[in-house]
Amino acid sequence: VVLLGRLSRTIRKLLSRHQLGTTLAVAFVTMVLSGVIVSRIDPSIGTIWDGMWWAWVTMATVGYGDVVPHSGAGRLFGSLLILFGVVLLSLLTANLAAFFIGTDVDKIEKEEKEADRYLREISARLDRIERLLEQRNDPEKKGKDS
Repeated sequence: VVLLGRLSRTIRKLLSRHQLGTTLAVAFVTMVLSGVIVSRIDPSIGTIWDGMWWAWVTMATVGYGDVVPHSGAGRLFGSLLILFGVVLLSLLTANLAAFFIGTDVDKIEKEEKEADRYLREISARLDRIERLLEQRNDPEKKGKDS
């Protein structure tokens, strides 16, 4: 149960970043609706399940050829779905890339902040050392400061 809870949090975090969940939801709804529509407009696609399979394969631009529309309306709808599928596939790829790059950017920014802090500390130490050396090398200033 604990493992599922952690996995659930990780998946929700993944899906919430960079609109990945929204893009997947749009792809799923498009697949289901396209499957229903093509099964109604083309008699060669018998069931809604076959229509959804055809829509999934068409959107992914795999094109197995086991389920194929034969009517002009079905082919026109298929060509539009291919274009939409290419766009959705590109969005999914871009969202995944942005997610992975974003985690790297977060790590780099954290490391840069830590490096900046160390540099400020080193700079302050060097300033202190320079002041002490100036006081040691300048006897007049040392006498005035006392």
